[in-house]
Amino acid sequence: MTFFFREMRTIETALTFGIITGADVLYGMIASAWTVLAAVNCYFFIYLILI
Repeated sequence: MTFFFREMRTIETALTFGIITGADVLYGMIASAWTVLAAVNCYFFIYLILI
């Protein structure tokens, strides 16, 4: 899952021709936080299913 989000991020960065702005950096941090939350949610649901 982490690889998928990173891949999407890479493609999006390429589409914006690598222009780095404050908004892009902020979006990158939000995307990273969202990836962590998604991973935690997956593990949590797997934990619930196993129990």
